[in-house]
Amino acid sequence: MEGDAEQLCSAWTEREVRKAFLELACGKSPGQDGLPKELVEAHWDLLGKPVMEAARSFEVIAELSAAVKTAATVLLHKKGPIDWLQNYHPISLLNTLYKVVAKVMANRAAPAQGEIGNQQEGYWAAGVPW
Repeated sequence: MEGDAEQLCSAWTEREVRKAFLELACGKSPGQDGLPKELVEAHWDLLGKPVMEAARSFEVIAELSAAVKTAATVLLHKKGPIDWLQNYHPISLLNTLYKVVAKVMANRAAPAQGEIGNQQEGYWAAGVPW
């Protein structure tokens, strides 16, 4: 458990931020930053350093700016008449940096998840047999 705490609190590396970025799903709509994963990935040589600096700044101050953590909620028409609200489905568009920071944190927490929860608590973790 102590090793897990050290791993969770150690400085973020460029490798793990890049790994988290590459693990983001393709084809998803970007948030208000307007940066789809595919664009950033195609131009990582130009955009990788700013992404890394932004991720590290979150790590240092443990706070994301309001612009980064703001989600835009939009309604998508799914089927049926367009004038019926019940035919729409809401989605939240999250900024790419927010997704990267969340993925780094999730990747770091994943090894310790098996020690934290159990089946009686209604907890489930991928790859953990119950």
